[in-house]
Amino acid sequence: MKILIVAATEFEVSAYHSKIKDDKLPVDIIITGAGMVPTAFKLGQHFATAAYTYDLIINVGIAGSFRRDIRLGAVVRINKDQFSELGAEDGDDFLTFEDIGLGESQYVDKLPETFERYSSISKLESFKGVTVNTVHGNSKSIETFTSRVDADLESMEGAAVFYVANALNIPVLQVRSISNYVETRNRDSWDVRLAITNLNNWLLNLTKDIYD
Repeated sequence: MKILIVAATEFEVSAYHSKIKDDKLPVDIIITGAGMVPTAFKLGQHFATAAYTYDLIINVGIAGSFRRDIRLGAVVRINKDQFSELGAEDGDDFLTFEDIGLGESQYVDKLPETFERYSSISKLESFKGVTVNTVHGNSKSIETFTSRVDADLESMEGAAVFYVANALNIPVLQVRSISNYVETRNRDSWDVRLAITNLNNWLLNLTKDIYD
């Protein structure tokens, strides 16, 4: 079973990467850079030259939570994601790509039952995500956004990975660890270290589930 792990930064997966690099597991890691455009480009570039395919693509990283009942450091599954800014304004209304007939802006993960049996996956709680170009840090924009979009978490890459995986018909999973709450920007209240530690521990547990 060959797996592709996709992360925006090396920092988010460095502990996991260093622990498995000598194990010669069928796991590839791509660091795309932050944002949906670099993510789509790097994945397109990779698959244009790859001489093989993958049994699973896993997008991992940290995320912000719109919900306070999700604890910082929690590792969760985003089973639905969307490009929230992809569409058109119509006066005070927002029209999605689906509304105006230009394509899709919303995606779901596609995971065969063979993967669902692994405890590291089956125990994850699922939430709805949103992929943005600008992470929210203004109370007024947060209120406006949440009144329009039903989302629990935000990232800058998730829906782009879903898009590529769906286009190539490869099973895909998105797992995020919560580093902060979506609020007026306050880095002092974030816990990036905890989020990354827990995410890397989850990756190690998944690897044991699959390859041990």
